[in-house]
Amino acid sequence: MTDDLTTEPVAERRAPSGAGPTRSRRHKVIGGVCGGFGRYCNLDPVIFRVPLAVLSVIGGLGFVAYGLAWLLIPFEGEEENEGRRLLSGRVEGPGLTALLFIVAGCGLLLASLGNQGAGTWFSVMVLGALAAAARWSLRVSYQHLTLTPKWLV
Repeated sequence: MTDDLTTEPVAERRAPSGAGPTRSRRHKVIGGVCGGFGRYCNLDPVIFRVPLAVLSVIGGLGFVAYGLAWLLIPFEGEEENEGRRLLSGRVEGPGLTALLFIVAGCGLLLASLGNQGAGTWFSVMVLGALAAAARWSLRVSYQHLTLTPKWLV
């Protein structure tokens, strides 16, 4: 009897150990950022989507984080990210959309700073908790891969 909720072994759900996170093509709602982080951290993408949506509404920090990740993380199977495409002069829709997210997020963030910054500190704490959860999941997955014999995976 196993406690796994999925039928895929952990090694198949994670990206190769040397590769960083990539944006997902299959599990994408807007840009594939949360789907890619979910696959990389071995977590459900909803764990990333909900806090980023809340952070976007509260103070705009979610828009900034999502836009930066969209620009800097390439699609799976590609070497070049959207930021590099923009800098090389190939202006396309996805890169401009990511820039729009960053600009809108910065505007909301600056507007929320006038209200004593309470929402901004809450946003920073939620973003820190999200990063800590992702780091914890990566550590648990890595320990599982290194401590479990190959015939059990």
